[in-house]
Amino acid sequence: MKNEKGLELLDVLIIILIGAVIAAIMVPKIKGEKKKEIMDRCRTQIRALSEAEFRYYKDAWRSSLPSPDSLAKLDSLATAAKKARKKVSFTLPDTINVVRVFTDDINKLKEYLPSWAETLAIDGKCPLDGKNYIFVVRDSLFFSITCPNGHGESVKGILSWEKK
Repeated sequence: MKNEKGLELLDVLIIILIGAVIAAIMVPKIKGEKKKEIMDRCRTQIRALSEAEFRYYKDAWRSSLPSPDSLAKLDSLATAAKKARKKVSFTLPDTINVVRVFTDDINKLKEYLPSWAETLAIDGKCPLDGKNYIFVVRDSLFFSITCPNGHGESVKGILSWEKK
């Protein structure tokens, strides 16, 4: 009888040991998959925001141009000013110089997200801990979007994780 109980105890210890070994193997793998999923979501957001920067740069200046009505109003004001004072000279330019710039305003960029990213919840924050992405914008010359947790960055549209 004593040998049978010892055998049962040994069986239980072997089962517990096997369970511990399996857990030791599986837990890091599960955590690694979770980290990779978070990193992929972060990189997808950075890619979408980078594309939005270029769309904003290309198109946002259009909303700042004066309307034809306001230009006509300026022309009539200039004509009235010329009639009132002979020395006043006012001419409307034939062309309008447009300054294109990048932006670090996430709300402006949301309007320019690519179609593939419209269903994503892009809020300008890393999914790991909710820290804001670091935007560096220098007028029309340079922009970068960096994850504060080291998941990657986009410098003038070049994604750090795609470098060869």
